[in-house]
Amino acid sequence: MKNYLLLFSVFFFSHCENQTSSTNNEEEESAVEINETSEPKPLTLVWADEFDSNELNLENWSFEIGDG
Repeated sequence: MKNYLLLFSVFFFSHCENQTSSTNNEEEESAVEINETSEPKPLTLVWADEFDSNELNLENWSFEIGDG
């Protein structure tokens, strides 16, 4: 009985490992295809604040006081 359990375990885990690697390979191949065929979109700056002075711009920032 122990031999059957050992044989089943070896077969089961080796089969699961093979399925996982084939799935990962398919995902990598599709990712490569997407990157090769599509051009990257240019990035757009949404918001920025330059800290040029010694004071904060209180229109953009606020203080949060906690008990920690």
